[in-house]
Amino acid sequence: MDALGAMTENTKYADKSTDAVVEPEKIEHTFNKMGDFENEIRVTFPKKVNQLSKLRKTLKIHFLTLSNAIKDGELIAKSTKKNNKSARRVIDMRKRFKARNILNASREKKIWSMEIRKLRNNLEYSVK
Repeated sequence: MDALGAMTENTKYADKSTDAVVEPEKIEHTFNKMGDFENEIRVTFPKKVNQLSKLRKTLKIHFLTLSNAIKDGELIAKSTKKNNKSARRVIDMRKRFKARNILNASREKKIWSMEIRKLRNNLEYSVK
C-alpha cells in the first residue's frame, strides 16, 4: 500500500473510531505510514515538507483528543440514561402503589426519600 492509500485508510479508520473502541496501535500504524507519504511528497514539494510534518503532528494530537472526548461523551450519555431509568422506576413504583390504593403517607415519604437519594447520588457521581 502506498502512502496515499495509507492516508485514505487512516481517514476511514477515523470515521469508524467514533462508533467503536479506539485501537491506539492501528492509529499509530496509519500515522507512521504518513512518514512514507512525506518522503514521496518531498520529491515534488521539497520546501513544504516541514510544514506538512508539523501539520501531521498537530492533526494526530487533535484526532486523539477528539476521539477521547467522543468516548467520554458516550460514557456520560450511557450512565445518564441508566441513572434516569433507575430514577424513573421509583416514580413508576409510586404510580403502582397509588393505582392499588396502598399509597399512604409513610410509603410516600419512603418513595420520595429514595428518589431524592438516587438523584443526589447520580449528581455526585456525575460531578466526579
